[in-house]
Amino acid sequence: MGVPAIWSLLRRVGLHSQSLLQHTTEEGFDKNLHGNRVYNLGIDMTSWLEHQAQYMQMGEQRGSILQVLLFRFFRLVAMPVKPLFVLDGPPTMADQSDNCLVSGLNDMMAAFGFESIKVPREGGKKLAQLNQLGIIDGILSDNVDCFLLGAKVVIREHTSIKRSNRNKTIKHSVSIYNSSSFQTLDLTEGGLLIMGLLVGNDNDKKGLPGCGVEIAYGLAKSGLGDSLLAASKHLTGKELKVFIKQWRQELSNELATNASGKNHAKFPKLATAVQKVAFPSIRALKFYTSPVVSESSLDLKTTETLPLDISRIVVFCYWFPATFIRCLLPKLVEEFEAINPINIDDLPSSSANVLHHNPANTSGESSLSGNKNEIIIISSDSEVEGKIGQACMKIPEIIEISSDEDESQMDK
Repeated sequence: MGVPAIWSLLRRVGLHSQSLLQHTTEEGFDKNLHGNRVYNLGIDMTSWLEHQAQYMQMGEQRGSILQVLLFRFFRLVAMPVKPLFVLDGPPTMADQSDNCLVSGLNDMMAAFGFESIKVPREGGKKLAQLNQLGIIDGILSDNVDCFLLGAKVVIREHTSIKRSNRNKTIKHSVSIYNSSSFQTLDLTEGGLLIMGLLVGNDNDKKGLPGCGVEIAYGLAKSGLGDSLLAASKHLTGKELKVFIKQWRQELSNELATNASGKNHAKFPKLATAVQKVAFPSIRALKFYTSPVVSESSLDLKTTETLPLDISRIVVFCYWFPATFIRCLLPKLVEEFEAINPINIDDLPSSSANVLHHNPANTSGESSLSGNKNEIIIISSDSEVEGKIGQACMKIPEIIEISSDEDESQMDK
């Protein structure tokens, strides 16, 4: 998405990779910049959905995709994160008329208490704007266009899967990119803009035909992008068209002579070609340099944590009830005990199959000890699945585990 060539350029600076949990804990919980020990994370939902749309085109069902998104939501719940999902339009699916996936996703976000906004065609702009204003601390996205739009911190996800005969290990890591990296690359805001225009972007796939990454990088350091950026911000209509015609001649001269010395050679054929094409696309140029049209979503309550709607979450958890217990129950018990500490002695004597799970036990195995600080789960083979939500709200009570399917079956 965006200008993939810029990702490869950023790798020259060196990647800062870690888990998303570690990053949000260090930057949100430890630094406590907002006073609530939370990292305000903007999430490019369009990027997520486009990944899942690829699975749909390969034959995956909508239900399977929602399950994958469900586990992503579970991981977010376990982090000191206040997510803000931004969707800029319908995902690119095999069947554009089918909105079931988006509808299910909206229901899921509401159940988890995740805030979301929709900004048609300008989701990346909105995320970059909120990041500039400090309303969100970072943007989780695969779209490097966020930097062209003024973002300060972009977080890119990576998932590696190691398989063995017995099991598979799934490791989730992210790379943290900061706008300050472009200074190391000798790229100004205008330089980054012209590079995106030259190699092609979401708004103009062609860019300048024949112009590769290295040539574009040299031109980006020549200063031509800075004058183009200034003109785009201050000129309109006929004035801008006149400027671009003159600017295109300067670009042609730079390609023919390499006067700035920023490229490794001269490119006379490209210098001739640039005079014969309508470059740059004014539509693409204005997209990257014009402010966000919608201002209504600036008043966001990102410092507040919305409550989980357990009864609604349970509806999505019929796929993997055991995962619901493992992923979400510890958080619920923590919140419950802060208000009403659990006393094992008060449990009804008629309860059967009492399972005590110690959250400090990292092995994932359950125990039958009676420590009052442990989580108490009472399983039943006959209770109706819908009682899980009601039970969690009244911990400790009966929580049904109808199957022991594992999360790893649905990780992608």
